[in-house]
Amino acid sequence: MTKIIAQEKPMKQITLRIAAIRELLDGILDAVTLLERAALFSSIRFLIEDLCRDEDPGSYPREKAYKLNAHIGAILSFDQDYGMRPASHITAATVELSSLESGLLQRYR
Repeated sequence: MTKIIAQEKPMKQITLRIAAIRELLDGILDAVTLLERAALFSSIRFLIEDLCRDEDPGSYPREKAYKLNAHIGAILSFDQDYGMRPASHITAATVELSSLESGLLQRYR
């Protein structure tokens, strides 16, 4: 019973942070000014780093986090777009976020 309770807290934290990132992604194209874009970029990166702080550098969640950060940077014009449109980056970011979530939660299942 104690193990189940101990697992619920990290799982809930992961779920809440992923939900926050999803909400930020939903409005990402509405960010126009440099300040708005920088705020979104920093907020999302902080949440991603917080999610992965206990992960090994070469782990699956870290790989997904790296790719997610690249797509976020491209959407917000802080990184090159690699020939993709913003809508394609949003789709790719959503896929990477789902993969990151699965990789993080797998440890607690």
